[in-house]
Amino acid sequence: MRFLILTFLSISLLCCNAQPKATTESSINDLLDRAKARLDVSDYTDVNEILQLVQTRLDSNTPPDTRYYYHKVKGMCMFEMRNIPEAQKHFEVALEISEKLNDSLMIAHVNSELGKTYTLQGAYGVALEHYEKSLSYFPEMDDSYTSTLMNMSLTYKGLNQYDKALSVLAKGKPYYEGIGNYKSLGILENNIGEIYRDNIKDLDQAKAHYHRAIAANKKANSEAGLAQNYHNLAAMFLELEKTDSALHYAKLSMGIKEKLGDEGGIASASYILADVYFQQGDYTGAISSFEKSLMLSKKFQLMEGIYYNSVKLGKIYQKQGDLNKSEGYFLNAREVAEGSEDLHIIGSSYNHLYELYKDKGDFQNALIYNEKLKAIGDSIAELKAAQNLDELRTQYESYLAN
Repeated sequence: MRFLILTFLSISLLCCNAQPKATTESSINDLLDRAKARLDVSDYTDVNEILQLVQTRLDSNTPPDTRYYYHKVKGMCMFEMRNIPEAQKHFEVALEISEKLNDSLMIAHVNSELGKTYTLQGAYGVALEHYEKSLSYFPEMDDSYTSTLMNMSLTYKGLNQYDKALSVLAKGKPYYEGIGNYKSLGILENNIGEIYRDNIKDLDQAKAHYHRAIAANKKANSEAGLAQNYHNLAAMFLELEKTDSALHYAKLSMGIKEKLGDEGGIASASYILADVYFQQGDYTGAISSFEKSLMLSKKFQLMEGIYYNSVKLGKIYQKQGDLNKSEGYFLNAREVAEGSEDLHIIGSSYNHLYELYKDKGDFQNALIYNEKLKAIGDSIAELKAAQNLDELRTQYESYLAN
């Protein structure tokens, strides 16, 4: 498993226009504009510092559109850092404000953002509800409408409805080509490639779309987009066990992210580089790169990165027979997993500990995690049934609306 491969499109933020008399509010909006600019380059530390300063200036006299803007940016920051529960909390507040203001564009934007949070939580039916509400407010085939469609495709991907996902993506392609938006076109082609690689298992098609994404990102001068494409090509060649090619593209991705100073991106680049070393049997190189990725993931509170790096380091040390060190990493992964509220990840973390304690001969703890695994399995089955019913209800309501 690899983190930070699929790319969501961001909906353009509505900046608040402060009234001339509101000097304090004007400075708040300026700070929020600055936070958004830092968010665009993944400088989460700076973003959080700015948002903490903004929070101290918010009071009962703060205009609602300014409070909306704060919660929107805060939610986007939390989403990018994969703190989904916190992101969702802020988007819900922003939605409540937008509905009180009866501002259709604000409502549309924050519903689109909420769709992203529910997609990552696996609540696909609820995500589709938010996306459908968002789309109902946008003029068809403008930037916001198309960006929402692109994100909606990831929800269909999660539902294993790959034909719908590809259909939605195909709908956006001529729009981006027509207006010459090659940066968004690069994201679109990247995500098509991911569906073919990760789900349909057609690696020839995946490779073709990655290279189309590369061509689009070169036209857009989007080095960040190129780094993502090279990252995904590395993942593809790793699956093919062509480690020399995987290493080549992993280093290309790393080089760009280091040049951009994108430390959050370096975390994901270090992870896949470590994965290549691991597959080559170079455990020293793998440990070094996983540790670097883990350190940066902790620095930027990238929960996915903390979890997957901890798991991989746990597995390496388990394989090498250092079971105490392995236990420390698996317990770290469990802590992150339990905080994520993702039952599949929680179950996976319990399974790693179950297998480890069996290796250690600690059958008491092995039994505890075996019981936890059974409980999680029952919960996942119940959740899946609920999601299937939720999806059927969403489809029926959509049918009635049409």
